[in-house]
Amino acid sequence: MKKKANPMENAVHYSLNKNPLPLLLASQDEALRYFARREFLFETVPPVSCLWDLPEPRRICRKQRPDGSWHYPGRTDYDRRQNYSLLETYRNLRILVEMYRFSNEHPVIVSAAEYVFNCQTEEGDIRGILGNQYMPYYHGVLLELLIRAGYGDDPRILKGLDWLISMRQNDGGWIVPAQAVPPRDRTPEFWLSDPVAPDRTK
Repeated sequence: MKKKANPMENAVHYSLNKNPLPLLLASQDEALRYFARREFLFETVPPVSCLWDLPEPRRICRKQRPDGSWHYPGRTDYDRRQNYSLLETYRNLRILVEMYRFSNEHPVIVSAAEYVFNCQTEEGDIRGILGNQYMPYYHGVLLELLIRAGYGDDPRILKGLDWLISMRQNDGGWIVPAQAVPPRDRTPEFWLSDPVAPDRTK
């Protein structure tokens, strides 16, 4: 019986100079092979949770602290100007959620999500990586990771999205208000002061 042509394989063949599928399928990265088979070859594969027990995600999970955060390498002191634990939690969530598709069905994600939500202010933004200053870009990507992990209907996510929309510029984009402050004025006190409001005309 003749094998049915795979439309994605043909699309890859015609849009690129070289078909990357053989290299993807030969990769030593088990997660990469899994998604290549699922997304490009449309194969029936086990539930994505089979990736959660691979060595790399297990190593990351073991390092999670009791409060749901991760320790930023090389930092032995707490700096109020920058929440390094929130930064490292973002970095590890990005790997677990994007590369291994962890979700809130895993206790590590539940714990990490609660830590991130504990960094949410009354205004609705997730704050701390830039001291007490607004950080729409980190805020937005943290929301994305939590939504992808299964928190899309959580009222704290909706509050965070409302905040993000409220911070839009007149042209519909976003800026990081602190970047408009001259470097000489970004003193230690500046990072701990009230957040700079955006100039919406920029």
